[in-house]
Amino acid sequence: MPALIEGTTAQTSELMTEAELAALLKVSPKTLANQRTRRVGPPYLKLSGGIVRYSRAAVAAWMEANTIAPGGAVG
Repeated sequence: MPALIEGTTAQTSELMTEAELAALLKVSPKTLANQRTRRVGPPYLKLSGGIVRYSRAAVAAWMEANTIAPGGAVG
């Protein structure tokens, strides 16, 4: 797979918009904006013009790290 940036395997198809992630998580885009302001929630990219994108891989890792198993174990 060709790298978008040397040393990475990120592709633009691996990026989600705020609306796409909000639909996936079943939250509003405003919730994601609030999380960014509070510096919680999934990692994101901020592009020129204030455009926000989320890496599918980073979101998956964030979801895994924040999954609480029965009995209270995290991850």
